[in-house]
Amino acid sequence: MPTESQTAPPGFFRIALVSMLATQVAAACALAAVPVLAPAMAPSIGVDASLVGIYYGLVFAAATLVSAWSGWLIERFGAVRTNQLALAGSGASLLIASVATPPAMALTALLVGAGYGPNTPSSSQVLIQVTPPHRRALSFSLKQSGAPIGGVIAGFMLPAIVVLTGWKVALFVVFMLAATTAAAVEPLRRRLEPQAQPSRSAQRSSGLASMRLVLNEKRLRRLTGGGAALMVVHACFQSFLVTYLVQHVMLSLAVAGALYASTQAAGALARVAIGWGIDRLRNARVVLMGIAITALASSLIVATFAPAWPLVAIWLVCVFVGIGSSGWYGAFLSEVARATTVERAGFATGGVLFFAYGAHVAAPIIASVLIAATGSYVLVFSAVAVLAGIAVVSFGRIEETQTAILPQERGD
Repeated sequence: MPTESQTAPPGFFRIALVSMLATQVAAACALAAVPVLAPAMAPSIGVDASLVGIYYGLVFAAATLVSAWSGWLIERFGAVRTNQLALAGSGASLLIASVATPPAMALTALLVGAGYGPNTPSSSQVLIQVTPPHRRALSFSLKQSGAPIGGVIAGFMLPAIVVLTGWKVALFVVFMLAATTAAAVEPLRRRLEPQAQPSRSAQRSSGLASMRLVLNEKRLRRLTGGGAALMVVHACFQSFLVTYLVQHVMLSLAVAGALYASTQAAGALARVAIGWGIDRLRNARVVLMGIAITALASSLIVATFAPAWPLVAIWLVCVFVGIGSSGWYGAFLSEVARATTVERAGFATGGVLFFAYGAHVAAPIIASVLIAATGSYVLVFSAVAVLAGIAVVSFGRIEETQTAILPQERGD
């Protein structure tokens, strides 16, 4: 049976790419909303803003469980429909946070995470069907650039809305963005999944099966090891950077939000450049190792931030933080998709993300406890640097012959 990439009109993959990029941006806004707004929300809720790490951990606890079942959801409802339902659910969940109580925040975190979990596997399944093989790394990286772009939007837009109207209105704006974007990609669903029906394989595709697939494949195991380590780096900067800059470096929320946005912008640009480079260098291993080294170095420098630091120096370090903590993700997902068949790309991605998101669960919670016990972020960012070193080793063990893009895949 011909694949969608073989039967779709020339250039159709661009429509799919733009659509999945849009949903990624909106999903990232929903994910970043509470961490960005934490300093403004905390007094109303009656908790310290540093506990945002627990919120973030709960988000990825739910995302971990649901991502493992993403293959089943995709086969049951279709990749685009799964993406739409997940995005709309994440956005709507933010409205619960308006109640401003710890239980409401916990419920918000779990529901946002449940919606975020299927986003990447479903969008990967869409792209692997329609993207020419020699453009996969760039296409996946462009799609995943939506995550830091969403962070840029959240970092600049949400603090401004807080100043004008308050944090509850900011949450409502994110909900509207998510709902509108989910509705806007409906034409793509009608094109790719005009008669989506439950498949027989949907009865067999369980979360345990996706985990077994990852554990049984050496290449997937090593990719997962490096990805999980860098997920910790990403999670800690997503959770704590704004609060760290406000509480430790004594910057205003607006300035801290702008610096956070700078990390996201750097990550978005890095993802595109890295995807483009891998498609041409034909060696993902070396590129991914370089990103992990950048994450290691920038994490150590962040740990030395102080109020006396020049703002320009802090900004420059934050740019490298964005490259190291976020730039790797699109290329990583492209390699995961290439490690399996087209039909099982979403299934394999869900299994890999079960372990990677699991790192998200533990890291922010442990970091919050450490910060509460010591009153210092230095230990946390130093530990993050160690995890980045583990990623260097894991990516370094990926065989070049397996990660290289073969000539027949390039369509040359």
